[in-house]
Amino acid sequence: MAIVLTPERPPAPPAIPAEWPLTPAERQVVALLARGLGNRQIADALTVSENTVQTHLRHAYEKLGVGGRTQLMARFFRETYWPAMDEAAPAALCA
Repeated sequence: MAIVLTPERPPAPPAIPAEWPLTPAERQVVALLARGLGNRQIADALTVSENTVQTHLRHAYEKLGVGGRTQLMARFFRETYWPAMDEAAPAALCA
């Protein structure tokens, strides 16, 4: 018998909301941003320049009506994690 110990991986963040009016490229950049990557890491992952990443982010910010990374992540949290937490709350209170 063998026991294999592996580090626990945090769950992947939820998908970017389908109703967000983003292009496929903007959606990829925002998805990587949601995973915690910085501009250089996103550029490396997508094989584009950091300038291209900044442009995609700027367009995403404009389309979503946010002022930057922090506001984008706050909106992402509100629209993806928060509804799931609201649904789970009554079950947790009954337990």
